[in-house]
Amino acid sequence: MAADVYKKKDGPNGSLAPTDGHQSERSESPTPGLTEGTEPGAGQEGAIFVHTKSYEDLTSTDNTELAPKSPGEREESQGDELKMEEISKDFSELSTQLTGIALDLEEEIRQNSEGNLELSPQASRRGSVLSGKEEEDITMEAWRMHQKHIFVLSEAGKPIYSRYGCEEALSTTMGVMMALVSFVEAEKNAIRSIHADGYKVVFVRKSPLVLVAVAQTRQSEQEIAQELLYIYYQIVSLLTLTQLNRIFQQKQNYDLRRLLAGSERITDNLVDLMARDPSFLMGAARCLPMAAGVRDVVGIPDLRHFIYKSKSSGLFTSPEIEAPYITEEEKERLLELYQFLHSRAHNSSRPLNNIYYTGSNENLLAWVTSAFELYVCFSPLGTKAAAVSAVNKLMKWIRKEEDRLFILTPQTY
Repeated sequence: MAADVYKKKDGPNGSLAPTDGHQSERSESPTPGLTEGTEPGAGQEGAIFVHTKSYEDLTSTDNTELAPKSPGEREESQGDELKMEEISKDFSELSTQLTGIALDLEEEIRQNSEGNLELSPQASRRGSVLSGKEEEDITMEAWRMHQKHIFVLSEAGKPIYSRYGCEEALSTTMGVMMALVSFVEAEKNAIRSIHADGYKVVFVRKSPLVLVAVAQTRQSEQEIAQELLYIYYQIVSLLTLTQLNRIFQQKQNYDLRRLLAGSERITDNLVDLMARDPSFLMGAARCLPMAAGVRDVVGIPDLRHFIYKSKSSGLFTSPEIEAPYITEEEKERLLELYQFLHSRAHNSSRPLNNIYYTGSNENLLAWVTSAFELYVCFSPLGTKAAAVSAVNKLMKWIRKEEDRLFILTPQTY
């Protein structure tokens, strides 16, 4: 998913090394006048982290696939498939990590159930998904009340994955989804999303799969589509794109669940992780989580939490979440507020550089420039003037501690 690759300078031994004197060119003032590459946490010229593509770039192939391709375009398409296979390898490591998490939680659930012990909140929640997914009745109101449903189906309308409920029971629903996609494509167009009654239905077509999300969250359709792409790459990492295409070329109505049997918990954990980890929202990597007590070190009494991202390095930093966001539900609610600010700041029709949001439980501020993004959560008792003053103080502290918070000079192997 890398879009922009920064040029690197060859060292004397042929290795990639950062440019000399880069640090001296960095601005010492964390003000809005900063340009990309001089903000706190900016990477050196040899930085290994790059930005992801925009939503428009990622979905542009949907329109081009509708028209016949020339020989040159077909060669480019084959090259894109090879790149996709390389990307899928990166997700293999994530798959292994998520599998380990799922197995550990299942073991904890089993041991606690045998000893009649109280389950931890995370294990209890995970256990309900692992044990109750097949038993959840899609006709019940509880199934409809889930904030976000995710479906994966083949181009023949065959169900492959559903976050909640049994795929077999959802075969008719997924058939209707595929009919919508096919109907719009028959008119030489592509369906992106449907907005109705507070719900967003987002479609991502990645032949031979179709991914659909039905969400009642504050996320924008671009953010939801990005999550669907992560799920697509997860599936590709398990099967490889070449194998996936070969299977459906030989048999269009093949039931892919046969090959993915047992891997549902990996996708389940990925979906749950995207609801808690801001790395997916920011499109950046976290170097090292800061202790929650860092708020006292900064010296801003009303500060509860913040996320700061350096655009040039593709890194972000934030403290651990603590009181009053103790439960998993409260942590997810905080991330949903960040998602809301992020979607407003990056709105394609009316992007905003500065947002101040006041709520009954907290106040939030978003500050987006060409060099960095900053999202801050304050106590609801603070004022807008105090928040602006606190942000300036926070930026100075990040500049002072950037060597400890970010990887400024990545190692080259």
